[in-house]
Amino acid sequence: MTSPSQDTSTTILLRAILIVMAGIFLLTFMGVLVRILRETYPVTELAAFRNLFGMLPPALILFGSAAWHAGGRSLAMRQWWLAALRGLFVTFAQLCFYMALTRLEFATVSTLAFAGPMIVTALSVPVLGDRVGPWRWAAVTIGFAGVILVMQPGGDAFTYAALLPIGAAVGYSCSAVTVRLIDRDVPSPLVNIYSTFATLIGASVLMLILDDPVAVASWRDMGLIVIMGSSGGLGVLCLIIA
Repeated sequence: MTSPSQDTSTTILLRAILIVMAGIFLLTFMGVLVRILRETYPVTELAAFRNLFGMLPPALILFGSAAWHAGGRSLAMRQWWLAALRGLFVTFAQLCFYMALTRLEFATVSTLAFAGPMIVTALSVPVLGDRVGPWRWAAVTIGFAGVILVMQPGGDAFTYAALLPIGAAVGYSCSAVTVRLIDRDVPSPLVNIYSTFATLIGASVLMLILDDPVAVASWRDMGLIVIMGSSGGLGVLCLIIA
């Protein structure tokens, strides 16, 4: 028979897995909308919009949290600089990911982006001090071989654009590991708000430097932009909670 503590651990693990899957689905859905909108708007502008509207889900969840209200409704964060650093990682990752969507097939981008879990596993050892057993390292090795197979470096079909999803995976992985360094008592939505605001600043600076912003052409486009940003914000929040 399993002990109550083991049952609790299993329940928490399954819940975390479901939350991760929901986050991946939301981020994939966001990528589809980026793929649609990038025909009209620069990728840096889409990144800025994604972060602007991406703050809505965590803000609503935070302000609806009874625990946050009971704790004094504090918006202060001792390790704000870690959240800002995470925002810079995400800025880099978003730029790589959105540029990849303009140069590669969506399925290829999504497949190469799955290098993220392997990078997180590798970073968790030196940064977090986690112990990774031989089975997990074997899974990482097999996954890395799959990424190399998709990229086909040295082959006629290889293009340097295939490195963009890998760059995105590195950025997102660094942001994921950084979250684990933040105090556990800080509400997840508050962490996301700080990080997304930092990413919004970074994306806006890149937009002003690299591109000429395009006015939103229609209410339909604005609706898709809001859904894109909200899906991305909620998807990232799912990963943070997990």
